[in-house]
Amino acid sequence: MLEQGGGTIVNNASVLGSDRDFGGAAYVRTKHGVVGLTKSAALKFATRNIGVTSVCPGYTMTDLTAGTLTDPEKLEKAMDKLPTGRNAEPEEIAQTLLRLCGDASSFITGQSIVPDGGWSVW
Repeated sequence: MLEQGGGTIVNNASVLGSDRDFGGAAYVRTKHGVVGLTKSAALKFATRNIGVTSVCPGYTMTDLTAGTLTDPEKLEKAMDKLPTGRNAEPEEIAQTLLRLCGDASSFITGQSIVPDGGWSVW
């Protein structure tokens, strides 16, 4: 990116990268670390025309969340915190990534974008 004169880096974190821990302390710590790395890299490369952001998705229908999203009790607990009343589809998170990599986002750096269906509003 330095050789080509700029670009965009998008790191993958989680809504739990800036939120509370529900018993997965190691997971939460690593996602907080990704958010911190994003901010540090954004500062380092801001004058080099390289934007650095992190995407912090909420519950998304993936293999990782399958255990939670198929257990009725865990699913009900998760849905209680989602104003939209549904989980994201992977394609919705991919669209967020694509938008961040486009020219319309050229002035965004050091931010965590949180497509979480309103989870973090609570």
